[in-house]
Amino acid sequence: MTTQEMHYQILTKHFDFTGKHVLEIGCGQGALTRHMGEVSGARFINAIEYDLDYWGMQPSSGPGWEIAQGDVRALRFDDDTFDYVLSIGVFEHINGLDQALREIQRVLKPGVLCYAWFEPVYTSIIGHHYRFWIPEDLPLIPPWGHLWMEPSEMHEYIRGKRDVETANQAVEWIYESPIINRYTRKDYYGFLASSGMTNVYMREMFRANRYEKPENEFYSLPEAHQARLLSKYAKDDLVVHGFEIILQKTWQERQSWDYFCVEGNRWTQEQAILKSNGHASPGSGKWAQPIRFLGRIFKK
Repeated sequence: MTTQEMHYQILTKHFDFTGKHVLEIGCGQGALTRHMGEVSGARFINAIEYDLDYWGMQPSSGPGWEIAQGDVRALRFDDDTFDYVLSIGVFEHINGLDQALREIQRVLKPGVLCYAWFEPVYTSIIGHHYRFWIPEDLPLIPPWGHLWMEPSEMHEYIRGKRDVETANQAVEWIYESPIINRYTRKDYYGFLASSGMTNVYMREMFRANRYEKPENEFYSLPEAHQARLLSKYAKDDLVVHGFEIILQKTWQERQSWDYFCVEGNRWTQEQAILKSNGHASPGSGKWAQPIRFLGRIFKK
């Protein structure tokens, strides 16, 4: 199964695109866009990418779809245009995500949905985004090293393992590159709460091991490094790797998220589940799942 087929299979668990006008945010090389154009039955798919040159792409179109350069923080579309907005693997890269969410809310039709899946967030174990997908480079950055090491410490550490050129490249990427936004888990909760949309589904994805093993690597760090991490971040923030969310543009301008769990407190989790249960997914014929907070894994 190709990546785009896998993503489409996940999307169709939630949505029926037949006859719908869809916006995809951050389409990359457009593989999902073209696949959906062929199989989804959507009326039309507009896809935007912030930097087509980065992907070696040009604006293009085909039967039922169009790919264009675009900035989600300043969309060129009219209010109340789309039946669905989709974004996969993009929110962790958007600086100014609060403005992006307000623009998504603006172009959605009232009562319909935005879907986003994104990881790794910056506060996760591989949130530095530096070549973690390459097996020989994955161990280059210590667990959460980008959070407890200063740039000079990171440079010295990588230089000792590789060379000066690799150290320079890694430090620039981790601490300065605009391609990652460096938002924390709590930042995302704040942006979602101020988006003007209502949460109908959330799943937090967990990862506490660079190699996706069950052992939590936090406890492999010296106690001094653990203390440096915990002086800035909560344990729950460190193990949240990413999010899968569905937001709904309500008929009202704004709805309260005062029940939404920010701290990860067990009581507020239970209240959130109770209060969010039963939200429908308009147009899909399916019921959205209640807000989900998966069981904690930060136990020694």
